[in-house]
Amino acid sequence: MAAAVRTFPATYSKAPILYHGPRKKPFSAGKAILASTASLTIVWGFIADKNRTTQANHSDALSISLGAFLGAASLYFLTRKTFDSTQDIQLSAFLPSMFWAAQGISSTYNSDARNTPSISTDKKIWLDEKLVSMAMLSLAGIGYALENQQRD
Repeated sequence: MAAAVRTFPATYSKAPILYHGPRKKPFSAGKAILASTASLTIVWGFIADKNRTTQANHSDALSISLGAFLGAASLYFLTRKTFDSTQDIQLSAFLPSMFWAAQGISSTYNSDARNTPSISTDKKIWLDEKLVSMAMLSLAGIGYALENQQRD
């Protein structure tokens, strides 16, 4: 029995068909807010660790690295040169939001964390992780809402 050979039309090409979709829209206010949220997510762990008096342990290093990776991934999806996609905007808002939600929730695990904020920028000024997390989550939500408003 002979094997069936599939034939293709003469116009068939093995070159991939690239569809780039609609062009990327210019940088808008929503994208600027999302970019600032992603950038602060990248550097926040390093800034917070510089202000601590104790030596960083494994969980500190984990949160610093995770924040840097999630922020960098968010910036990548926000600025990549493919077609304009709603998934890119959703991911660029969602990835830093995961980090900031976990950062805010983590302060409820320990009774000491509720009584003494662990991040200080100065001896007189204390920043609570819950407040910073709520502010960053609000920024991510505002940026996402502005970007979705422009798409409609």
